[in-house]
Amino acid sequence: MDIKIRNFEITILKSLRGISSNFLDSLMQIITMLGEEYVLIGVIAIFYFLYDKEIGKKIIFTLFVSLLLNNTLKGLIKYPRPFVYDPSLDAVRKETATGFSFPSGHTQSATTLYSSVAMFGNLDKKTKLSKKTIWIIAIVLFTLVGFSRMYLAVHYPKDVIVGLILGIASVFLCSYLFKLSKDDSKKLFIIHIIVLAIFLPFLFIFYKDSYLEIKIYKNFYSSFAMYSGFVLANLIDNKYVKFTCNTSLKKKILRLCGVVVCFAIIQFGLKLIFPSESIFFYFLRYFLLTFISLGIYPLAFKNNLFKD
Repeated sequence: MDIKIRNFEITILKSLRGISSNFLDSLMQIITMLGEEYVLIGVIAIFYFLYDKEIGKKIIFTLFVSLLLNNTLKGLIKYPRPFVYDPSLDAVRKETATGFSFPSGHTQSATTLYSSVAMFGNLDKKTKLSKKTIWIIAIVLFTLVGFSRMYLAVHYPKDVIVGLILGIASVFLCSYLFKLSKDDSKKLFIIHIIVLAIFLPFLFIFYKDSYLEIKIYKNFYSSFAMYSGFVLANLIDNKYVKFTCNTSLKKKILRLCGVVVCFAIIQFGLKLIFPSESIFFYFLRYFLLTFISLGIYPLAFKNNLFKD
């Protein structure tokens, strides 16, 4: 049954590739970037450092819950990419198709991010846009990302559909958790620890002695590492920094520029220094990315740059 469904989906993907052109390929590659790491981090940084830190925290937590869920399912199900199953597929941007196929990480991440912004962002109160309009924009964005993954032939239709469903489910689950905790920092910390505990066993379940074997699970390790760094950074902020975005635009922009520099040093500088084929150093780099950017960096400048 699975073979029949998979072959039917391959037919759909080949039909989409049948209408491809240089223009459409370029357009879809731009659209697919809306669900990629640097765009997600950029949107989060703007909310966290410019707009409203507490809203930024909600979006970050929701996105990490979704990423951990996605990469855990990928590691357990181990569904091969469409272009692996059928090498005749003219897949584009294969470098973004890391790990297994099901469910679609780009689709789920985009759905989670843009739905989180619509759900928690309070943009209807800050702009002239209605809540309905904001949700329509969010739906259009993550639907386009999902379609782009099929057009580029790096995901099956079911990968995209399930990724979309899980993304929306993650947002509503986290919304419920925020209401349950009533935005109490101690209760939220307990929820953060529970999430860590739920996904911690998979660090060992997916572990392999050989880097060549374990690298297909790298997205899970990076997600868990960044989430761990966020949890500790959040503790530092709540106890020692407690900055807000109720300050001058100039100071907020300087904060944002500072975190961009911090991010670049950790992400690209440590990548050059650390051994390239070590899951430990890969994990450490991504842990430091959130721990330093969201915790140590504001702490180091709490008496000037992060003083409201």
